[in-house]
Amino acid sequence: MIWTRISKVALAACLLVPSAFPRPGVATPIDARGMQAPRGIHVPRGAWMALVVGGVLARESLRRENAADAAYVLDRSPLDGPADVGNVWGDGLTVAAGSAGLFGLGALARDHSLRDAGRDLGTAFLATSAVVLPMKRFVDRTRPNGARYSFPSGHTALAFAMAPVLSAHFGPRIGVPAYALAGLTALGRMEERKHYLSDVLFGSAVGLAVGMTVARRASSRHAPEFALTGRGAAITARF
Repeated sequence: MIWTRISKVALAACLLVPSAFPRPGVATPIDARGMQAPRGIHVPRGAWMALVVGGVLARESLRRENAADAAYVLDRSPLDGPADVGNVWGDGLTVAAGSAGLFGLGALARDHSLRDAGRDLGTAFLATSAVVLPMKRFVDRTRPNGARYSFPSGHTALAFAMAPVLSAHFGPRIGVPAYALAGLTALGRMEERKHYLSDVLFGSAVGLAVGMTVARRASSRHAPEFALTGRGAAITARF
């Protein structure tokens, strides 16, 4: 049964999301010269909630989803054109190129904010891929168009993973459009008959969980740090 595999995948996602990140996390100063020690990854409560809610919604949608009807409605709605933009926005090449471009621009301009944004987007891209790709092969659900590996939607996961990261780095002016584009990506995947509703629902949950975790790390890097050492105390802050 497809739901048996999806249930196992939902459980696996709760284990894979935190393990998909490299262990060195937020840097903590250990002496007055700025030496640093790694701290482990902390997955925020919102990320766990996103996975749980996404799993429940995906399960419920399995009972009534109809890919042909969804595509028919979207093809004839005002969202047809915007949904096509979403298909490009959530593409892996777009995300990888955007991440590398921001990092490179920040490095050339010596702009730490752009460089960090590019690095965090790259982290979100790699972590999302590490979670989604094994799931696709395990579930091996046939797409509405007859191709393989439908569940979960990788495009949707990547789009939703970017949104919290962009919001953390650039605020709501960039974050709100990023969330809107993520929603359009989900619609675009259904319009193109590449995914079922359950695919994009759980894909968005995985993406949000990864993006929230990366965004938390991004916010923590800029918070003041206090440490006691053998030489005294040190407080550092990065702006």
